[in-house]
Amino acid sequence: EPEWAAELGGSSQGAAIRIVSPETWQELTDGVSGAAGKLSLWAEGTAWSTREDLLAGYLDAPVYGSEEEEIATSLSVATWEDAALIPRPTWQISASTWPRTGSALACPADLYGAYYPVVLGSPGSQRTTAEDLDWYPIPALLVEISDALDPPDNSAVDCVVLLGYGRLECAGSTVELYNENTGVGAVVSVTATTDALGTPVTIATVAAADVPIVLGDSLWWRPVAGTACGIPGTAKLGSALRWLASWSSVPMDPAGWSCVNDLDRFVFGAIINEPVAPLGWIIDGPLKLLPASLVEGAEGVGIVLRPLSPKRSEADVLDLEAVGGWREDQVQRRSWTELRPGLVLEYAPDVRQGIKRRKLTFDPTIWTPTAEISDTARGRAVAARYPSRRLAVEQVSADWLCDGATAMDLATFLHRELTEEWEELAVVLPQGVRLEAGQLLLLTVADLGTRWASRLCYVRSAPRVSGPAKYLLRTIEEQY
Repeated sequence: EPEWAAELGGSSQGAAIRIVSPETWQELTDGVSGAAGKLSLWAEGTAWSTREDLLAGYLDAPVYGSEEEEIATSLSVATWEDAALIPRPTWQISASTWPRTGSALACPADLYGAYYPVVLGSPGSQRTTAEDLDWYPIPALLVEISDALDPPDNSAVDCVVLLGYGRLECAGSTVELYNENTGVGAVVSVTATTDALGTPVTIATVAAADVPIVLGDSLWWRPVAGTACGIPGTAKLGSALRWLASWSSVPMDPAGWSCVNDLDRFVFGAIINEPVAPLGWIIDGPLKLLPASLVEGAEGVGIVLRPLSPKRSEADVLDLEAVGGWREDQVQRRSWTELRPGLVLEYAPDVRQGIKRRKLTFDPTIWTPTAEISDTARGRAVAARYPSRRLAVEQVSADWLCDGATAMDLATFLHRELTEEWEELAVVLPQGVRLEAGQLLLLTVADLGTRWASRLCYVRSAPRVSGPAKYLLRTIEEQY
């Protein structure tokens, strides 16, 4: 139906469904809530197999009256309602999880409650300066220790320290362990095992000769510089997001996640050691800074990726008049009050000390740039054209970022977004002309003159139906 064109796509969460069926009223009112459903577009006279799936999800919150009245419900994948948690409730130190079966050691109740760190990528591996000698970004949890003495310690029997959930990449190798209470650190061997519930974990068995440990000490660890340490397959951003999404209770649209492979250009590194909704963490973390957004696809939630490095040679050509489309409204130019010529990106979190260890700054007022502080042509242009915005600064931080090259790539993209004087145009395209969100275009709109002849832009939002349908296009500046 035409009205579904406005409902599906973008950040929409579903489509309204109304049913009138006196013959099956009883069955529908009893069983419609939570029933699986699929909305498809089918042209009468064509084969049923040629239908286009628009949305797959579950019917929710039906409203009904008598058998002669319509039943109103909605088909939704509950995009923002992720009821899952990571770490899982059982990934936690308790009497049920430690000590392991057959262990002669104890797990004192003082240790109960801490969640297993979920180590993604290799946080702390990118250590390059002398200032990083005290950077131990990952908490280590004491889980088994001899209680022959009071307080328990590892002076007579080696203790066991949990490094994280799963079989980490450092299993079978070594990491650096640090006792914050004593200031003593050492390289320790790492093994994979399971807790008492069978959950896979990675541990280190620690002797007092290496690191003396007493119950109550604050322990931290890091990978040996330049080595991998986290859950396998999470070192790149796209792969890490896929892994996190796999733990979400929200259905994911396989086709809608194909674009995240492009995000593997970014190195990822994060620790999650308090329960969060996986999809919520993705939305509140990486998606706040990335050129990406969530959309509802045919089988669940997907991601739309805006062009990271737009090139005219990679754009598709679209002449609006030639394809039978038209402008729905006038061009909307971005407000100059939104522009920020200055940018500060803080990254490389040090949870132990409560700081970010790295910072990149773009500032149009500086005279002598460095590797960490520089100006840009974009920033200078905005400052010159709008003097009142010259000192405006956007400050952001990334808890999932430790790599310097990735930080520079991300900061460069963010700065482009903050300084770009884009324009937006809503157009309607006829049946048979279909664009995808994020698609790069060379757009010609004849009645807008030469300014809109082969203008570089991308599709900001697209409906899930194939025309006549409205698309929102945003321009991309090319002069810098």
